[in-house]
Amino acid sequence: MTASLDLEAVKREWQTSLFEREFDGDDLLDVVQRAEKTVPALIAEVERLTAKLKDQTERIAQLHRERGEAVAEFGRLRAEIERAWQPVKEVASAAPGFNPPCDFCGRPRLQVPKLIRARAGGPYICSHCVELCADILREEAGR
Repeated sequence: MTASLDLEAVKREWQTSLFEREFDGDDLLDVVQRAEKTVPALIAEVERLTAKLKDQTERIAQLHRERGEAVAEFGRLRAEIERAWQPVKEVASAAPGFNPPCDFCGRPRLQVPKLIRARAGGPYICSHCVELCADILREEAGR
């Protein structure tokens, strides 16, 4: 039987003893003695559950730390992959038939009037995105 069931049984017993019948001093003493036997077990169960809650809280904190470490590792690996691909991108961009996309909207070179690259290894931006940026700057300057 779990402590919560014991607690329910004790509550029912007390309610029956105290509210539904007449009792004398001996009955009250009997209720107190039964409570003295039950309360330590309930306290032990509360302490056990408190320790379990503490363990679970520590495990959750550990999982959060591990998640943070995994996210940081993902970022490092992503940057490392990007650095590793940079020379490949530079060689590929010089190859005939290379059709890089705009790094802002994703449209390939063949679908835009002009694709601009600021420097070797830098991002590409298409004329559509340049026009959009110019419109945004004009709008903000007009405010």
